[in-house]
Amino acid sequence: MSGYEAETESIRASAEAAHAAADRVADEDAADTVAELGSAMPGSASAEAASSLAEQWRTEFSAWVGHMRTYGDNLRDSAETYESSEEAAARAFGDVPLGDARPI
Repeated sequence: MSGYEAETESIRASAEAAHAAADRVADEDAADTVAELGSAMPGSASAEAASSLAEQWRTEFSAWVGHMRTYGDNLRDSAETYESSEEAAARAFGDVPLGDARPI
C-alpha cells in the first residue's frame, strides 16, 4: 500500500509568502501615479480616464490584497489540519508503518 505525506512546512512557507505579497502590494499605491497623470492634463479626456483608472486600480488592488490574505490564512489552516489529522491517526493506530509514503 502506498501513502502520502503533506509537506506542512512548505505549506506554511507558502502561507507566509502569500501574506508577504499582500503586505507589499498593500503598502504600494500605484493608483496615485496614474492619478497624477490627470493633474498633468487638466480638463482633458485623458485626465478623466486616468482618474477613472486610478479608482479602478485602488478597488482591484484592495480586493487582490484581501484575497491573497485569505489564501494565506487558508494555507496556514490547511497545514494545521493536516498535522492535527496525522496526530489523531497516529494516536488511533499507533506505530503502523506507512509503506511508501511520499510528499504530495
